[in-house]
Amino acid sequence: MKYIKLFQEISKDDANTAGGKGASLGEMTQAGIPVPPGFVVLAGAFDAFLAETDMGVEIAAVLNTVKTDEMHTVEHASEKIQALILSATMPSDIANEVTEAYNTLCHCEESATKQSRILSEELPRSPSLPRNGSNFFVAVRSSATAEDGATAAWAGQLDSFLNTTKDTLLQNIQKCWASLFTPRAIFYGFEKGYYTSPSVIPAKSSRAGIQDSEQSGSRISAKPDSGMTNPISVAVVIQTMVQSEISGIAFSVHPVTEDRNQLIIEAGFGLGEAIVSGQITPDSYVVTKQPLEIIDKNIVPQDRMLVRAQSGGNEWVSIPSVIPDNRGSASAIRDPELARLDYGSQAGMTAQKLSDIQILELSKLIIKIENHYGFPCDIEWAFISSPVIPDATSQSAGAGDPESSHGQFFITQSRPITTLSVDQNILTFEPVSYRDWSVVYCQLAHGMWTIAFKKEFGWSVTDICYDWDGNKVTLYRPREEHVQGMFDFVSNLIDLDGEIINHIAGQLLGLTAELQKFVTTSTSIVPGAQLVELQDIMRELINFQNRIAPKFFIIMYLPQLLESFPEHADTYAVQARVAIETRSQVDKVFAPLSNKLSIELCERALQLARLPLELGRFLSLSEFKGIINHPSAKPSAGLQTALSARQKHFLVAGGEVFTIPIAQYIELHHWVLSMPKITSEDVIQGSSPYKGGIVQGRVRVVQNVRDAREITPGDIVVAPMTTPEYVPYLKDVVAIITEEGGVTSHAAILSREMHIPTVVGTKIATQVLHDGDLVEVDADSGVVRVLERAEK
Repeated sequence: MKYIKLFQEISKDDANTAGGKGASLGEMTQAGIPVPPGFVVLAGAFDAFLAETDMGVEIAAVLNTVKTDEMHTVEHASEKIQALILSATMPSDIANEVTEAYNTLCHCEESATKQSRILSEELPRSPSLPRNGSNFFVAVRSSATAEDGATAAWAGQLDSFLNTTKDTLLQNIQKCWASLFTPRAIFYGFEKGYYTSPSVIPAKSSRAGIQDSEQSGSRISAKPDSGMTNPISVAVVIQTMVQSEISGIAFSVHPVTEDRNQLIIEAGFGLGEAIVSGQITPDSYVVTKQPLEIIDKNIVPQDRMLVRAQSGGNEWVSIPSVIPDNRGSASAIRDPELARLDYGSQAGMTAQKLSDIQILELSKLIIKIENHYGFPCDIEWAFISSPVIPDATSQSAGAGDPESSHGQFFITQSRPITTLSVDQNILTFEPVSYRDWSVVYCQLAHGMWTIAFKKEFGWSVTDICYDWDGNKVTLYRPREEHVQGMFDFVSNLIDLDGEIINHIAGQLLGLTAELQKFVTTSTSIVPGAQLVELQDIMRELINFQNRIAPKFFIIMYLPQLLESFPEHADTYAVQARVAIETRSQVDKVFAPLSNKLSIELCERALQLARLPLELGRFLSLSEFKGIINHPSAKPSAGLQTALSARQKHFLVAGGEVFTIPIAQYIELHHWVLSMPKITSEDVIQGSSPYKGGIVQGRVRVVQNVRDAREITPGDIVVAPMTTPEYVPYLKDVVAIITEEGGVTSHAAILSREMHIPTVVGTKIATQVLHDGDLVEVDADSGVVRVLERAEK
């Protein structure tokens, strides 16, 4: 299938094609969380729709007339663009796929194609729903590809349509597409820096180049200097409607007290739209996670509830003050749909909406969702009173438990809570090391720390930021979390398995040899590589990084962290020696060759896009994919501008590429930035990895490997750090001074191998020393003294 994916085929990493809402529903489905079944009409369908109908140029022209300080221009643009989208005919291949998937989701007897039979084997059975003729009811929800992100929340900006039947399905999908251009959505897009004008939208003639939904190309471009890299499109979620008898919202962290051990549930009778829209005041229940117990309940009388009308649409139904049969507050309201709940002795409008057993069952589900995502979640849920998905009952809250709620909870949405402060977990970021890396390799390195490492070992750090100042990339890390956390993690590994370092070292050396062979082969292919080859090489490069990186970090940090915690040095001395020897071999291959290959791949992409090759270092991973996926499309006008701006500065953080200063990014997250303090410019303290005596010489400041070519015999090299690429230029230097590292850093190993007096870990050397300064390096005590300043 080209334009459709089932929930169970989608994960949180698919937001670029399934949108934020679709990716969330797919991720929860894969995690075994009870989600009403459905599928996503991928963003590629909207892109193909625009390409087929040839309306891209018209949309671009209309958007170019928008002036956000003149609201009438926004409204006029919205009216024209939506009219274009709604009046067009949906391409038959998209319509056919959607209809087939709908038929299968609803188990309509009329669908008997091979595609439907395949789908029916993959889809769980849908909740039992009332028919409207031969149709079942589904929800049709917009799912923007920029939705629910760290810097923008499109939730509520685009349209959704409930109680949709087969007769209105395609029409409502087009309405969702059109809602990307409502006045509020256009204005929001411009305000958030997403919209300037659309990138060139493929005309009908280029549609043949679209291989699948992930290779479509009509997206709204990010503003070149906004720091955002993700394009905007819209997917559409098609999901079975649940006629909830009770529904509500939950927060996995109390949003008011911000107590991380408390969650709060809000509940009301009927459909959840009544609570979300604020038309009823729900019950609220506060539950502690450890131990799991209800600590507060606020019961609010409810005199009416929202239900689905028999003919479709919603209607309000009154709740009587007393229900004589005492079977439950809902039972006398709407028989037989709502006649199965048991609320004990309470009844009518004053009833507690969820029983205590149900509250605890739902709490377990909320905790499971938070643990899966790793961050506090805002969750929408629904309850119906009989198990309705036979194949999923083993995953359903209360299924098969005689003491349970005699029903089933469904999760209809989950998103991050973005309103919490982080005062309880302040992270102090500090500059720690320096690299000569490309944007793509910074993104790969970020993913290795935050995704690959956690996937393999179950632990990772919050964030690592990569800040390019025009000469070098400075890495910023949260010190306490990174250093202490990494040490605790590694020491626990060794305690559990004393041979773990030897085992990891052997794996790492094998992988490194494979990577070296792969890079050598790929480099010879890249200059003339075709599109498929470029895609395959980049994919395999990422794969190698994700396999090597977690192992490399353990090898790298064990001896390095023993410097910070010398009381453990004797305990892990053997393991440290193995790690040092392994790192000295891997260091020459791992980052340098991978970074080189990533730049060459990006340069090849820019060659295809007819853009300057020297900008390859500054191309992002998503931009690389965009060029490769759409080679016939003309690059957006802002791409070269954005790349040129990154030559002066870029920031990779949270996996995204920004142009804002590192200090601003840290401040936005309520973290702290800690810079090294300069106490004296004439006496600099570091540590000595090699007792090479006391030497004097003139300073040569080297910020990156390009500067290293200026080194001359007799220089004292001052650098943020050294890498294997520096080695050919260091043979005849007098001494080395670095800002980064300890006695197991690359410079330290190099000094011992080449017998060069060295002082490492000064933190400030490149800031206070300048070319031509005469300095004395005391490699026995780890001190650098300025003897004479060079004339400026």
